[in-house]
Amino acid sequence: MKTRHEVTAEQQAYLALVRKRIRETRKQTRLTQEEVADKMDISVRMYQRFEAENPREGFNPTLLNLLAYCEAVGIEITWLLRKPETPDPDTSVKTGGKRS
Repeated sequence: MKTRHEVTAEQQAYLALVRKRIRETRKQTRLTQEEVADKMDISVRMYQRFEAENPREGFNPTLLNLLAYCEAVGIEITWLLRKPETPDPDTSVKTGGKRS
């Protein structure tokens, strides 16, 4: 039986993807970790845990932290949390407002 803190391989891969997106989007905005942490009103060490490649570092941001991060770097949370098999909404076919 799985305990509350056990993470599956699939979940680990998903968290690694989210960490990678956090790291990459911060770098694309040319912000330092310190600047993002300041915008999020958290410590630099806490922010560094969001980007840490080693899951043992404690990657476990709250939803409010993720929202603050997205606001700080100017991205949509839906993009940050999108699973790899989900089509990118920016490249999906538009229906022109018509429902099928």
